[in-house]
Amino acid sequence: MSERAPLLDDEADHPHEVVHAKGDRRVVAMDSARYVDGRNTGTDVVVASSYLGVLPARLMAPHKPRAVIGHDANVGKDGAGIAGLGYLEALGIPAATAAGDTAELGNGLDLYETGVVSYVNILAERCGVKEGMTVREAADVLLTADPGDVDPGNKIRREVVETADDGSSVVITDSIVFALPEDHGRNVLVTAGHTGLSGAKFLLEVNPKGFICSDGGKGKNDAGIAGLAVTGEAGVPGATVDAWSAPIGDAFLAYAEGTISAVNEPAARKGVRVGQTVKEAASILLCGTDHEPDPERGRVRAELAAVSPKFAEGLARVRDVTDADGALPAWAKALFMAAAAAVKGHDDMLRRELARSAGSGLSPEAARGAAVAVLISRGEGVYERFTAAVDGAFGARITPAAGAAPEFAASAETATEYFDRYFGFVPDYITLMAERAPRALEGYMLMREWALAENTLEPKLVELLLCTVNAAEFESRFVDVHAGGARRAGATEDEIVEAVVCAIPVAGVASWLPGADGIAGG
Repeated sequence: MSERAPLLDDEADHPHEVVHAKGDRRVVAMDSARYVDGRNTGTDVVVASSYLGVLPARLMAPHKPRAVIGHDANVGKDGAGIAGLGYLEALGIPAATAAGDTAELGNGLDLYETGVVSYVNILAERCGVKEGMTVREAADVLLTADPGDVDPGNKIRREVVETADDGSSVVITDSIVFALPEDHGRNVLVTAGHTGLSGAKFLLEVNPKGFICSDGGKGKNDAGIAGLAVTGEAGVPGATVDAWSAPIGDAFLAYAEGTISAVNEPAARKGVRVGQTVKEAASILLCGTDHEPDPERGRVRAELAAVSPKFAEGLARVRDVTDADGALPAWAKALFMAAAAAVKGHDDMLRRELARSAGSGLSPEAARGAAVAVLISRGEGVYERFTAAVDGAFGARITPAAGAAPEFAASAETATEYFDRYFGFVPDYITLMAERAPRALEGYMLMREWALAENTLEPKLVELLLCTVNAAEFESRFVDVHAGGARRAGATEDEIVEAVVCAIPVAGVASWLPGADGIAGG
């Protein structure tokens, strides 16, 4: 098999259009990356109207043009339309792309004349090319500007974006390994690496005033945010960026576009919350003041210790289970206790536990889902109480959807079939409703289908939340129902037990007996 494609060989078949020149440097437009050849080496800015993926970059790179501007092909799946930007950067070639709706693919002159820059690599950025420039402007910049060091290796970007009265700053740089000695204990670093255990090692070496890194999509066992616990124990405030809100590896986009997905306890004490923008969170880490996230609970513990140190130690050990990561994450257990507190009418505890959950990983969407689970379990009044607390925790209210609501097919017969599938039989109370109030049964099924199986809170966690709520209400029968549902959704016995233990701070140790009976199927 030939290793050389015949269509790459004949330079006479490579049409070039010189559209601008300064001395021996030229801007050359062409319809395809295939047309780049030895004539473009060293001094030419190539405006080639192919997509700038890895393959076109491979065609152009051997000829080492001064710079490249291509077409982003509307980026496409897996970012394939711009994947060549990094490839060329690694080879020392500044490169940019034009937005797909501003220039025609396969038309080099149109790309040059009407294209608008959409993406750049670091070398082009160093030259002064920016998103929103015309291709004509960008080509002129690349023709004369010096990108600096183009040898393979680290190209460090660093920018101070906010400075406090004491001289400490918010600094953006793409990796924690790019930190400087001056960052130690002084600056808040917004970086774009993951926050796993290896990332935590580097963070502790730098020991910044605070940090925001990517969550790496969290991944298996939430490994992408595992470093939050480590840094939190060391007293370093930190948070993670949702990798779906800003790309991992680009701290500048993280700062401009990212949202917070999880925080550690020191950051929560300063007021950083899930759902905030990275800009907001970074400013809070820079200027925020520590506050006790649960001063009332701290007061109660102090009072108990004064009355009975032994009792206070016992409660503290229960709270070791409910407040720390274990079989279940701490944020989920705080959410379960908030739900049980809403049901019991303990408004202060509801707000405290919900704020703690929001500070350690609860998303607004999951909180809204939990509110619906509370509604189906205990009604509209409790839902209103819980939703008001969610509004307060996240600083936002639900915006009603416009337009007519969709219709959902349901009948007493399909509802009866649903409950038969869920329980393995049709309970008498379902049969009674089917016979006497079939319309209500249809509504019951529709609510239950969404609340338990289609919820924005993971279905397993919905079932476990209802275990906590029903244990707090001393309802062993319903603990049994939802423990079974949790098992079918993949919950372990340890997770079910921890969920029931969460009822104890809300409703007392008396909640454990009906909870344990429910776990055992009693």
